[in-house]
Amino acid sequence: MANILLVFTGGTIGSQLENGTIDTHHAAGFKLIELFKEAYPTQAEIRFKTCQPIQILSENQHPQAWQRIITAIESENLSVFDGII
Repeated sequence: MANILLVFTGGTIGSQLENGTIDTHHAAGFKLIELFKEAYPTQAEIRFKTCQPIQILSENQHPQAWQRIITAIESENLSVFDGII
């Protein structure tokens, strides 16, 4: 079984259009996991652990936000993961 750390940041891929505004709703990005499972049902042996250290659009990220992402990743036991997205 593959273990993947999936780090959401609330950017464009994890946003949704809501009332004419791009919203970084915390649950929007997690839909990607469900879509993956639907599209690739034979890949059930992939386990995702998720974290979302920030929740802002990519174009609004800055070095302080990058540091929060790095800190979140480094706080994990990386030896148990086969990859990080």
